[in-house]
Amino acid sequence: MGLTDREKKIIDEMERALASEDPRLAAALERNVRPRLLLNIAAILSGIALILAGVIANFAPLGVLGFLIALVGAVTVRLGKVELKAKAPKGARMQDRWDRRNQQ
Repeated sequence: MGLTDREKKIIDEMERALASEDPRLAAALERNVRPRLLLNIAAILSGIALILAGVIANFAPLGVLGFLIALVGAVTVRLGKVELKAKAPKGARMQDRWDRRNQQ
């Protein structure tokens, strides 16, 4: 079910308001996180598959390689979450914005 013209107009207005109030947050939200997340999940799953292949083949270096690939995938997922949290506005700045909105 698609959006009506009125709903699209409201969303556009909200996006413009967000971009004018907090350009850093708007830029962070514009970045498409999904492909990076899917890539990290694929790395984790392929690392687990390599670990299992190394165990089945009784070849330890393959298992170690799989572990490292899965570890890199998991760490980059975590770093992406930390990066988004770091760009969130601080409590004091949010309070100032709230006060300015209530004054208008």
